[in-house]
Amino acid sequence: MSKMPAIKIGVTGTIASGKSTVTNYLSKLYPTISSDDIVHAIYANRDCARLINKAMFNLESDQVDLSMISSRLFADQEFKEKLEAIIHPLVKARLIAFSKAHSGIIILEIPLLFEANMEDIVDYSILVKADEEVIIDRLIKNRNYSRTQALSRIKNQLSVDDKVARADFVIENNQTNTELELKVQEVIKKIEEVI
Repeated sequence: MSKMPAIKIGVTGTIASGKSTVTNYLSKLYPTISSDDIVHAIYANRDCARLINKAMFNLESDQVDLSMISSRLFADQEFKEKLEAIIHPLVKARLIAFSKAHSGIIILEIPLLFEANMEDIVDYSILVKADEEVIIDRLIKNRNYSRTQALSRIKNQLSVDDKVARADFVIENNQTNTELELKVQEVIKKIEEVI
């Protein structure tokens, strides 16, 4: 008897939209993987770090300087595209491996689901979004960003309208976590009804 294939739900969203909160809630119910965690593991892997350092900085080092990457990532589009060309295939491969190792509903948190064109590895996508002023307020309060830094990060992402157009389900997260959980439950119920 063969095992049922995984039903892959991709959770995405803008910066500070609440996608991690949604993912944390869903992780209590379903096997879950975060592409951000995969990226951190890639940076921590000495072989990958050597590859990244050589390609990005022409350095011979087995440790990635995250502050050096982050300072250039949002300021230099060419640098960003070159780094993503290295990282995204590695992330995608690990997400696919996770999907093959599980059955039933699984959750893949992929902040750059649409930007990295990874829709092909999920069956359904959930976009978590919030109003821009709510996001700015969260970035200032929770990450100590200035308003200028917050706006810069927001502007550096695919527009919310583009993401909404590509998402299967959209969850507005401008309220409390309790209200957010109720919205997540509604979306999961809709998905369960069609599978």
